[in-house]
Amino acid sequence: MEEGIKKKEEEEEDPRFDSGGELLCDAETEDVEGAKSSFSATRLQSLNPPPKQPKSRGQHRSNEEIREMNRRKKGGGARFVKPAMQAMTGSYTNGGNNRTCMPLAIAALLQDNLDRMNAVLVSLLAGMPEIGDMEISHADKALAQHHMYLERVTHEYNKRGGHPYHLFKEHECKLIVLVKLTNTKKQCMNHCIAWDGITVHDHPFSIKVNNTYDRRKHLAKNVFKKLYPKNEFHSWQITNVFRLHCLPEDGKKNDLQ
Repeated sequence: MEEGIKKKEEEEEDPRFDSGGELLCDAETEDVEGAKSSFSATRLQSLNPPPKQPKSRGQHRSNEEIREMNRRKKGGGARFVKPAMQAMTGSYTNGGNNRTCMPLAIAALLQDNLDRMNAVLVSLLAGMPEIGDMEISHADKALAQHHMYLERVTHEYNKRGGHPYHLFKEHECKLIVLVKLTNTKKQCMNHCIAWDGITVHDHPFSIKVNNTYDRRKHLAKNVFKKLYPKNEFHSWQITNVFRLHCLPEDGKKNDLQ
């Protein structure tokens, strides 16, 4: 009887027992063959941590892979930049027609010679219709005064893989791109942007294209998706592409390179 009393007292002092004298077991451990260890699974793990597993070759990523993953998370490598040509001010006269996207796009391709750029821009604005978009025929009349013209080259970029992919293969060019935009109200409008091999010139933002990421076939469209996001535009479609040329004094056709 004394032995029973003594055993009862030991159970009450042992923190492994509850007030009813029952042995407490860790919720994440199993009682195997009556083992009486007082260590919980958590403490066993802390005393004997499992050996670290070596990383497989697939887990080792290069810095370039990490950078590309980060770019993917941001939706592409292209970044917005300040437009080369600002909105029209009182220094230019165009009869009050604010559909100036084509004159601005053409001027953006002539920044290597600011005097020529300003002269061409004045002629383009003066040649705009009173209302509505400027047509290529209007632009050609104004450009002819400066020995320039636009050549339709849509067929060079309307190929399998899409216009953006083939446009972004160019690293040095002077292209005018016509885009049909549809807003969220399903209203359509024609728009004009410029591509020089580095930057897509547009308003209110231009966008600088990444040299590798944005030029891949399955990612090239992301640049236009950034320019014309879904919350503002229902869709966008490239309809025509023109190359800007210069006709020198000797009458021979030549690129403006």
